[in-house]
Amino acid sequence: MFKNLLFICFAAVMFTACGDDDPMVDPCAGIECGDNGTCVTGTCDCEAGFYGDSCENAIQDLFIGTWNGVDCDGDDYSITIEAGATPEDLVVLNTGLAIEALINNETMFTMPTQTIVEPFFSLEVTVSGDGTLLEDGTLSFAATVQSALGGGSCTSVMTKQ
Repeated sequence: MFKNLLFICFAAVMFTACGDDDPMVDPCAGIECGDNGTCVTGTCDCEAGFYGDSCENAIQDLFIGTWNGVDCDGDDYSITIEAGATPEDLVVLNTGLAIEALINNETMFTMPTQTIVEPFFSLEVTVSGDGTLLEDGTLSFAATVQSALGGGSCTSVMTKQ
């Protein structure tokens, strides 16, 4: 009888101690990732273009708006950033040019090299560059522009209005 009681106690301790590894426990139970993510082992894996504990934030929103600064000639300078065709895209509006940009992550976007026709003079302009959100909330905006009239590169630190 004593051996049976000892065996039952041993088995109860073993099953209770191993209960944390129960394969029947779903680590995603109660985890809500909304329309922009999927729960994977208890945390939300967000779709491209979204972030947050529940994938509730669009990365585009960090960049969208009007940004003001000073250009490399010391003149006031402004760009407007709008949402692009997908959650990973932006459009940078600058003096009549609509420049396509791709979001890299929550702090950076890239403007791949592209040729755009400037509407006022019908001049082909080749543009590339990037934007980086800095810790103080400003945007470091760098662009290289080339046309038949010349070109150059400039980096400006801009403040969101």
